[in-house]
Amino acid sequence: MCFRFARIRLQLVVLAIFLAGNADGQEQPDATSLLNGASHNYSQAKQYHIEVRLSEESKGDLSGNWSNSFQTAIVGPDGRYRFEARGPGYSWLQVSNGKNEWIYNATTQEYVQKHPSTDRKPSHFGKDEWSSEEMGLVDAQDIPAHVAKEIGSVRNPEFVGSEVISFGNSDFDCFVVRGPRKYQSGGSPDTTGEVTFWVEKSSNYIRKIEEHWQGQLIMADRSHYTRANVEVYPVVDLADSGVPSTLFEFQAPPVAKLVANFKNRHNWQPKQRSHLIGTIAPELNFRSADGHVLTLSSMRGKPALIEFWATWCGPCVDAFPKLEQLYSRATSLGIVVITVDEDEQPEKADAFLAAHRKSSWSNYHDDGEINRSLPGDGLPQFVLIDGGGKIVYATSGFDEHELRAAIGRLGAK
Repeated sequence: MCFRFARIRLQLVVLAIFLAGNADGQEQPDATSLLNGASHNYSQAKQYHIEVRLSEESKGDLSGNWSNSFQTAIVGPDGRYRFEARGPGYSWLQVSNGKNEWIYNATTQEYVQKHPSTDRKPSHFGKDEWSSEEMGLVDAQDIPAHVAKEIGSVRNPEFVGSEVISFGNSDFDCFVVRGPRKYQSGGSPDTTGEVTFWVEKSSNYIRKIEEHWQGQLIMADRSHYTRANVEVYPVVDLADSGVPSTLFEFQAPPVAKLVANFKNRHNWQPKQRSHLIGTIAPELNFRSADGHVLTLSSMRGKPALIEFWATWCGPCVDAFPKLEQLYSRATSLGIVVITVDEDEQPEKADAFLAAHRKSSWSNYHDDGEINRSLPGDGLPQFVLIDGGGKIVYATSGFDEHELRAAIGRLGAK
């Protein structure tokens, strides 16, 4: 019954989009409404079957590379799921029948077996065990959230036409929507991006995403790069996957070896000192949900702590309880605390803060341009500014003792 209601809601969203078209009968929907409807469907999906083919190509002044990869995500009832990820040098499978969970590394022919978590959600590898290859499987777990996130990353989308695209023997009649992509934490601030979506008219499913970047994509490399990411979705079912139960079972190949854990293959690079330290902070405009604008220059004479964070950033969420204590300490020392969420859907950040925040500070939503002005290497990111406007501390990643010491030094001035 819930699947029928889901289809009815989806059909109503599509109908509303058609009615938003021009009075002359042409199928020209409002781009924002179209994407918002699709984002809602993906973010609300509970049982689904999605397959995606990804291609990435980058070209620089002196180098270039390309790769193809494949991901499958099938989520059924009663804690059953199947995730697959294949790409250059890796092939992963994660399966649960609701009673047991298996993760199989076809490259090394090793697998782990465990009982699912109490919430029956797929397990990750653990913070100290992820490699770039393993992240392909983690990405497969998050395909619906990824699509919604991509939709939310576009600023001022525009309807650009209709197009029939084909995958294999299937044709899909789609609306085409395009818009500039907001700045993404960790990238060079001079990069620009554009994202195009192909939205199937009959279902409101995203059938293709094409993303183009250009600029100094690598922070430590002054070369100019172009990058193109293309995702095609030949299989999408956000209501009832209806897949055979055998897909939620795992039979280890005869040569496969049962192991307790996969080996850690990380090669961490030492953290580099931020180039922001010692510079004067640029003018920044923080806009609240009610339209109030706070400028950084208006706080001149007061030290300030700015954090960039997001609800989809695991380290940000993990650090939240300790950061609340640190923020209370900072405000008691006369430091103005400002947090800036990088969520593509601002309401998610608002809901998170409403549920978890106990002390008071100001949070603002970023369309990418605030973080572009203070670029770092990822989230969470912290920037401490003294009363004269000079940046005295800047880092990506949460080190409690380091941040506490920096707050103490700034508050003592």
